[in-house]
Amino acid sequence: MHSYKASLKYRKSYVGLLDASAASKCRQTRIYLANLFTSPDAAFVSASTVTSVKRRVLFICTGNTCRSQIAEALVNARLGEAWQAFSAGSRPEGAVNPFALRVLAEAGITHLGRSKSLDEFRQAQFDVVITLCDSAATECPTWLGGGHRVHVPFPDPAIARGVEAEVVAVYRAVRDDITRRILPLLQQWQP
Repeated sequence: MHSYKASLKYRKSYVGLLDASAASKCRQTRIYLANLFTSPDAAFVSASTVTSVKRRVLFICTGNTCRSQIAEALVNARLGEAWQAFSAGSRPEGAVNPFALRVLAEAGITHLGRSKSLDEFRQAQFDVVITLCDSAATECPTWLGGGHRVHVPFPDPAIARGVEAEVVAVYRAVRDDITRRILPLLQQWQP
């Protein structure tokens, strides 16, 4: 048991934690500490019992090497406070395309993703599932799991040919197009 006086003493010690910028990075700790020190009758709540309010999005394309990886990384980096992004493919190719990683790094994003199969997510729950295959694609994966489905097509940068500068320019264009179209879609998302 703890006393109210002890709570006040420790509360003063932790005030810095509650309003420091680090607290915004650790919402669970902030809620736990706030609940812990608000009154003598406050219940002790484990930080692991605090639920996340983030929405979940799954990006799907065929190989899960370029478009879906770029979208996953952009959402996690730019909208990470509100959204948790994942990506998968119907026929994952095993590795993230190096040009995709390069254009993400140019945008200040370090992405440690890997090419994943849709099967890894069959039982997972998502708020929205977005397919990214372009309209000329002969095969665009179908999602049979839960979540609102949306199709937002982008050309596949993996088929770009030319000298390296030309290929990278295609990847940049897709990255920028995903930024312009996907981020606002999720920021304004109303199921």
